[in-house]
Formats: sequence, C-alpha cells, structure tokens
Amino acid sequence: MDMFSCFFVFILFHFWCFDSAQGQNTSHPNCTKEFQCGNLRNLSFPFYKSTELDCGLSKVYCEDTENPILELNGVKYLALEKADVFIRLKYTNLGELLKKNSCETFDKNFSIAISPSITYSLDPSLTLFKCNRSQKSRNEEFFNSSSYQSYNVCDGFILYYNISIHYYQVSEIPSSCSFIQLPLTSNSEAKSNGSGLFHLLTDEVVLGWTVSDECNQCYYTGGRCQTDNTTNNFLCSNANTNNGKEKLFSWFTLKILVLFFSWFILHFHFYCDCSRSS
Repeated sequence: MDMFSCFFVFILFHFWCFDSAQGQNTSHPNCTKEFQCGNLRNLSFPFYKSTELDCGLSKVYCEDTENPILELNGVKYLALEKADVFIRLKYTNLGELLKKNSCETFDKNFSIAISPSITYSLDPSLTLFKCNRSQKSRNEEFFNSSSYQSYNVCDGFILYYNISIHYYQVSEIPSSCSFIQLPLTSNSEAKSNGSGLFHLLTDEVVLGWTVSDECNQCYYTGGRCQTDNTTNNFLCSNANTNNGKEKLFSWFTLKILVLFFSWFILHFHFYCDCSRSS
C-alpha cells in the first residue's frame, strides 16, 4: 500500500472512531431509558423504576403488572391508566375516609411541592381553606365577602371553599388558615344540587406534568435535576459539562494530525523525486 492510501485509510478510521465515541449514550448508564410498567405501558424520564435510584423525578413501582404505584412527595397512589402526558390516579386511603364522611379526610393534601425541575397539575381539584375556630369571626368576614361556603362540623377547624374560584393569592389568606387540595368530582349533579362537601370530593384525580427546559438539558447531558435548598433554584449536578470541550479537542487533534501527515507526504515525495533525479 502506497503512502497516499495509508493516509486516506488513517483519516477514515479516525473519523469513524470520533463519530462512534460521540454517538454513544453515556448519560445515566445504570438507568433504563424506557421500560414497561403494567397498564401504564411504556414509561421514560421523568419516571423511573423504584429499583433504580437517581434515575428520574417520579418513582414508580411496577411489581404489580395490573396496578402500578406512583409515588409523589412520599405519598403512594394507585396508577389506573395513562393517556399521553396524563395519568389517572387513585388514593385508596382517601376513598375509605370519604365513605365514612370522616374529618380525617382533611388531614390529607394533594398539593404537590413546587419544584424548578418539574411542574405537576392535579385536575380537577378543590382548594379548601382550613381555619382555626378561635378566629371564626375574622375568617368569616374574609371568606363570606368572596361567596365561600363553609363546613363547620369538624372539631378544631372550619373549612371554606368555592368550586368556582381556581386562583387565589396566598398573601391574602388569613394567618389562622392553611390550604389543602383534594380531588373534585366530575359529577356535575353533585356540584349543582348543593348536596354537601363530601359529595363534591372523590379519591381519583388526573395527574399532568411538564419538565422544565433546564432539567431536560441537564438530564440528557448526564446530570441530575436537583433543587438548591438555600435558594430553591434549579441545580444540575454531575452533568457532562466538558462534552463540548472534548469535541473541540478531538477536532483540533484531528486537524493537527492531518497537517502533520500532509507535511510528511509532501516531504517524502519531494525526497523521492530528488533521489530519482540524482
């Protein structure tokens, strides 16, 4: 094989090695990219198997092929079905309390902590304000002015709610009140006939989710989406931030080698021509 052929083969080989290295998916090698999970079928990031830690944002237990379990903020829900980017969930413990018209129902809360990595939505849901009885007159003055209904059967607290109001300013809520969110029934009859608070509630809700652009970029470059506990800002840890530098270095090395072999071949042929002429 002559020198030109060797040079050509070398360049092709180097390009092949470079492209192969860049094409390999080295992000999260210990995580299953896509997996089957019972009636939820194919799942991928932000969901991850309970047996694969640090592989996503929402843990699922797929051991039961018929009824997988989805965990959010430490609370486990029965996952009934998935459609596009929505999953219908059932909270069995809540269902048992609702059947008994138990005030322990209002110790539950479907509100999910705000995260800079992912935004969850629970629909439909009802926001209830759980207020201390000791501030009853002040609380009634605030909520009655906004046409809220009240539920005052439970000991120690009074509940205020309005199924027509979906947005509120936290700063405007009386200091003696906190808020909880519970699944709202889709039964229009129960909403219209004023049959009572417990008839408005259900143990099923539809979960939606949106992963932030920052988190997507972090995850697919090998990082983990986290939250800075001090500032509550987004934090990407262990991302392959040197990926661009490595590409640049590889191309720079390739160009140096090309220049070197070009110089070598030119001098080699010049030497050969001189030898022949002499």
